[in-house]
Formats: sequence, C-alpha cells, structure tokens
Amino acid sequence: MTERSSQAGSPKHRGLRGFVRDNGLGLFFTAAFVLALVGQAFAGHADFNNQMAADQLQQISLGEYVPGGPRSADGGVRCTRTRCCW
Repeated sequence: MTERSSQAGSPKHRGLRGFVRDNGLGLFFTAAFVLALVGQAFAGHADFNNQMAADQLQQISLGEYVPGGPRSADGGVRCTRTRCCW
C-alpha cells in the first residue's frame, strides 16, 4: 500500500468533513434538540409575559425567565410580587 492510501482511512487525517460524515446523525439530533429547547424558552417566556400583561402585572425579561421558567427546578412555585404560577 502507498503511504497516501494508508492515511486516508485514519481518523487523524480525515478532517472536519470526515468527522461530520461519521457523526452526522448525532450532530443533527443534537442540533434539533438544542433548537427545540431554545424555541420552548421563547414560547414559554412570551406566554408567561402575556399572562402577566393580562393581569396588569410587571413582565419579566428572558434572562429572568429561563433559569426557572414558570416553575423552579425542584417543582416548586414561581411567584412574582402579586402572582404565583402553580
């Protein structure tokens, strides 16, 4: 075998194109998962702020919403000054 053909199959010499080819399915589903999480964050934030506006309460920023969402990580209740979301 020539030196070139022995290196062609080596993972060290395939580069980014070879990595994407070998891991394309996993990369696709990882990207789809991340996009779904980002979409849920924006949709949940918009819905929460619409509910707050309907009750004439102060709306929150996306940065305040994302860490806890409508519920905290332990399943508790997220409350604002005058309203709690169960």
